[in-house]
Amino acid sequence: MTPVPTQRPEPVLSIVTPLRDQSRFLARCLASMRDQPERVAEHIVMDGGSTDGGVEVLRASEGLASWRSERDRGQSHAINEGFRAARGVFGGWLNADDWFLPGALGEVAAFFGSNPETDVLVCRARFVGEDGRMVHAPSPPERIDEPALLRLRSGWFAGHSIAQPEVFFRLELFRAVGGLDEDNHHSMDHHLWLKFIERGARVRQLETVVACQGVHAGQKTADRLAATASIVRSARVWLDRRRSHWPLRADEVSEEIEALERKLARAGRYVGAIDRALCGARDASRRAGGASVLLGPAPEGWEHAIERVIGEAGRDVDAWVVVAEGSERAAVAGVRGLGACRVVGADEIGVCGAGSVRGLVLHRALGAACDPGRVVRDALGVLAPGGTLVVSAEPEASGTHEQYLKRLRTRAVNKITQPDEFVIGPRADATIRPMLDGVESSMPELHPHPLGIEVERVLSHAGVRARIAADHRFGGFDWLPLAPFPSLPKLTPHGPDGGGHDCWRTCAVVVDV
Repeated sequence: MTPVPTQRPEPVLSIVTPLRDQSRFLARCLASMRDQPERVAEHIVMDGGSTDGGVEVLRASEGLASWRSERDRGQSHAINEGFRAARGVFGGWLNADDWFLPGALGEVAAFFGSNPETDVLVCRARFVGEDGRMVHAPSPPERIDEPALLRLRSGWFAGHSIAQPEVFFRLELFRAVGGLDEDNHHSMDHHLWLKFIERGARVRQLETVVACQGVHAGQKTADRLAATASIVRSARVWLDRRRSHWPLRADEVSEEIEALERKLARAGRYVGAIDRALCGARDASRRAGGASVLLGPAPEGWEHAIERVIGEAGRDVDAWVVVAEGSERAAVAGVRGLGACRVVGADEIGVCGAGSVRGLVLHRALGAACDPGRVVRDALGVLAPGGTLVVSAEPEASGTHEQYLKRLRTRAVNKITQPDEFVIGPRADATIRPMLDGVESSMPELHPHPLGIEVERVLSHAGVRARIAADHRFGGFDWLPLAPFPSLPKLTPHGPDGGGHDCWRTCAVVVDV
């Protein structure tokens, strides 16, 4: 008698896990699927070509319905491909850094069995940090419809959002709406929920925590600026196309999206300036050469710094020329020790005459210039043999300085989704507002270099052989450009290279002629 082949029972749920280089979380994800009731769910893993050991973990894993490892076109494409092979009636996806609670999928399957009309089931999830602490517990809108999902400011970013691993949907519906948008790499889940609702999906809620969403620095959503821009951009397109279907709520939705668009535009300019500085800092740190010498205690400010470096360098000059711009001209002209100095702009140095100046001060001139090396070369062209060059009040580059700017960046990005209108504080430095308000302006002209100037490197690149005769640090991080918040103590790092203090520099340079 020929045996009848045994057929595998169709699972209620198909869970797809997209994966690429997240092997340190993968074992936990796979174990959470094994902690579910038998025959309730199949697990499909779509690896995009991991090189960190994820494939070896998959080979050793038991209980997978299927897995494959090959290059894909991103997370959305991998999930779509996984669901094409799915056998379940309902589905959901579980990222490799997320996990289900033990037995949770049994409750999900039971709900679908008791409520067969359900197309989309929204449960509950918790956001958990790498240290095991719960960092966020969102709750979906009470009424899940298009306007509610598009109320980004008062709803989605105010804690009334839908966490992706808490959602399960009829796979027939998923396929009918075309699956995930493969060109959307940050907010494809939010876009999918909208597509379900537009299609007439019957959405139900189950107030049971079924999943935990991992929170760590390596995930895509850690880039808050990109993630927020993605969901706002997608919501704008949806609003413009669908607002006539709910006219009584369209205006309030539009107001919220417009407010976020304004804040994103400001934050983009602000963060862009910091990012350019950070890139410059990394480049400078690789090429920096020569250590400066700190002589004596740090002075109170740049005026005292000028006086001290002149005195400590032993330079006796009776007629100084100062290079400064804007409001700095009047301020620096009154510094004791400079006497009846002549003040010129960076573009006017040459009018002094070649070799005619015995004492020259570059006051915030290196950072403010598009080409600091050119300013140095112009200055040396008018400096007499044996003359004194003082570089005054430039922010000093350091690791602490870089860490501080990263914290400024994070704070500005986080404020995008806060309910107030500000990306920066209302008492921000007035020189920053033109940049944030869209006025055409050049950052190098408005601000000294926001990360700091390495004087030795500027001199070296200008082809100058020089030594630092006297050197002083002074001032705190709240003096820096691009630091516009009213209160900054908690943003100030305390590190081994200077802590939170003395991050401006004035030095006297002796040039080897």
